[in-house]
Amino acid sequence: MHLPAVGLSYYAKLAPTLSAAPAVVYAQYADCLESLTRFEEALARREAAVKLEPSAENFQRLGITLSHLQKWYEADAAFGKSTTLDPGNASRWDAWAQSEQQRGDAAFAAKLRRQADSLRKPSTRASTRP
Repeated sequence: MHLPAVGLSYYAKLAPTLSAAPAVVYAQYADCLESLTRFEEALARREAAVKLEPSAENFQRLGITLSHLQKWYEADAAFGKSTTLDPGNASRWDAWAQSEQQRGDAAFAAKLRRQADSLRKPSTRASTRP
């Protein structure tokens, strides 16, 4: 049995034993399901994680899951919430850009990448210009 299947078994047993499983349990459970390309099942766990902890990270992960399912409108809403909650985090914008690239909207993906790039810290290397 490979690692995602082991994790899946673990989280499948753990979640029902907790009266209100912490969001991280559902998020990790969804990660295992996604690694096995079981995106529909992962979606329910992502939604549970967002309900328990509506954080930027959980919304971003929900957006990624929805992108795998090609539910673009819902994915955009999730990514939008993620970037609203954590607008200074370049990885939030990068994830949304990747989704838009998969969707086929290269222009919007480029705009999102520019936003992500603007948030990255400038290089600390010395300039090589004379």
